[in-house]
Parts: sequence; structure tokens; C-alpha cells
Amino acid sequence: MYATILINVVVVLLMELHSGAPDRSIVDVKVLAVGAEFITVQSGTERPMTFPTSETLRAGRVVAQPSPTALHKLNLVKMGDKVTIYVGQTAGTEVCTQIGIHRRPGGKVPPAEDPPGATIRFHERMNALQDFEERGIPLPPRLDPEFPRWQFQQGGKAYIEFVRKRDHTAPPPRPVIRK
Repeated sequence: MYATILINVVVVLLMELHSGAPDRSIVDVKVLAVGAEFITVQSGTERPMTFPTSETLRAGRVVAQPSPTALHKLNLVKMGDKVTIYVGQTAGTEVCTQIGIHRRPGGKVPPAEDPPGATIRFHERMNALQDFEERGIPLPPRLDPEFPRWQFQQGGKAYIEFVRKRDHTAPPPRPVIRK
């Protein structure tokens, strides 16, 4: 048992010295378990995957490489969250180096450590998308994923023109049915 712990510590320390970007990202997976030194995730019906966490995540810090948006601390992750994790490989073992929470069923995505100068907070965008998908609440125009693409295609034309073309109004309230 102590040998396994020692090997995991050595792997994590080597990962911290690894200067390259993580080898891969695992997108839209569900958190099955999370602890101080590990995270277990599952994608659909595939086998669950358990990764040791990096020393940086265990220390309650985040690293802005390679993704400046996936900057959630390990203590913010809960079972059931939909996340993207970034893993790096050192000495044949994959280590989780970054976590980004995208959905929190029945709740709100907690604030992330946004990079300096971010105009839209990551958690605000994720919460708006979750509200849109689960409750049908329209996206605010500034959080609409189509707006930057439209603005680029139009060469920066007026914002109000975009709002007119896309319906961002809330649906009317449902009628009350009395029994």
C-alpha cells in the first residue's frame, strides 16, 4: 500500500515538472467520485476512469495552461457534475491537471478562476446555457454563442440588428389550470 502511495507521489511530482501541455482533454464526462488526491469520471456507458490529481490542484490552485477556461479548483467539484478534465502523461500514468465544470444538475456552476481581462465569466455562460437547456430560459444576447460568429461575419455591424434577428424574449407564462 505504501509503495502505491509513494509511486503516486513520484508520478505527481514528475507531472509538475512536465513543462509541456497535457496530452489530452476528456470532454463532457460525469464525476462519479472526487477526493483530495483523485477524480473518477465516466463518459456515457464507458468504463469509469480514475486519475490522480496534480499537486497544483491538491494545493487549491489552478493553472491557466492549456485552457484558460477550465479553471475550477478541486474542492468545487461535486459528484454528478459534468466536467472537462485535462490530463497529462508522465511515466505511463495519466494525471489530472485541470478541471472545468460545465453543468451542475439541480444547481449552479460555481465561479471559476477566470483569466485576467475576461469579458464574460465562464460560470455565467455555463449557467445561462444550463438554464436554456433545462428550463427554456432564453440566453442573454451577450452570452449567445452565435453572437461572436455573427459579429465576425457582419464585420462588427450594430448589436441591435443581431438581437432583432434572434429571438431572446422569454416565452409567455403558462396558463393556470384550475382543478
